[in-house]
Amino acid sequence: MTNGLGPENQLTEDQLKFGYWFVTHKPQLKRVLVIFLIVINSLIWLFVLYRLTRLYLIDYNRHRAMVRQASQNLINPEVLEARRPRSLDLKQAVVLDAGSGRYDLSAVIFNPNREWYATFSYLFRGEAVTTPLRQSYILPGQEKIISELAFGSEARLRGVRLEIKEIEWKRVDRHQVADTTQFVADRTNFVVSDAVFTPPDPAVKDGPSKATFSITNATAYGYWAMDVTVVLYRGSAIAGVNRVQLAGLESGERRQAEVTWFEKLPNITKVEVRPEVNIFDESVYMAPRREDRE
Repeated sequence: MTNGLGPENQLTEDQLKFGYWFVTHKPQLKRVLVIFLIVINSLIWLFVLYRLTRLYLIDYNRHRAMVRQASQNLINPEVLEARRPRSLDLKQAVVLDAGSGRYDLSAVIFNPNREWYATFSYLFRGEAVTTPLRQSYILPGQEKIISELAFGSEARLRGVRLEIKEIEWKRVDRHQVADTTQFVADRTNFVVSDAVFTPPDPAVKDGPSKATFSITNATAYGYWAMDVTVVLYRGSAIAGVNRVQLAGLESGERRQAEVTWFEKLPNITKVEVRPEVNIFDESVYMAPRREDRE
């Protein structure tokens, strides 16, 4: 007599024994599985607690200590101070009577930095008097005369001083300019000659004084415009200041110019001519002529 199952579906004696053992020990196996899962879960939580404890009590404090140490080592106040541009040197302002209730104000400034140039705004301020805000620049190592000419004031100016506003320092890019001193010298090689002061003609009432001079652009560059400040001295004191702009001064060109004063001037002993171009402004350069390119 058979059980109706094919040979491939009949259970062996070992399988029957295992099935009987599994059924009779099922509650014990369930408890073992639960205990095993509890142990695994406990181990996972112990690991998590260990990592949190290490992170917040050990690694965090060590990380903060490393950050503080790195900050102390990397940020050296002396190095930062040495790399910061030094302030401009300003000399006392000079007030000159230009006649008819007008005054010429000027002051000498000096940039002590060899690797920094600056653009800035400036004004002159006196007792209850302030001139309009103007813009200017100064090259590395340059001494420059800042002025406000023919400023009208009903009262005589007293306690006048130059004030620099909104200064913006720019460091010379050493990747583009290897030697700043040579770079400036090559682009500001302007030769001044025949600077002469001529007092007014005694035969002409209220005739003007004038200073004539020549400038040769001895650089390899042409400039669309060049500002020229002319300073008159009586001994070591400034006795007169004026400005003129020369347009389109090409490389190698020699240009004659003059400036005039209509106010009465003292005995002049020296004429100083100061050509000025912002060589760090690309817009000041003239394009080379075709024959120069060829």
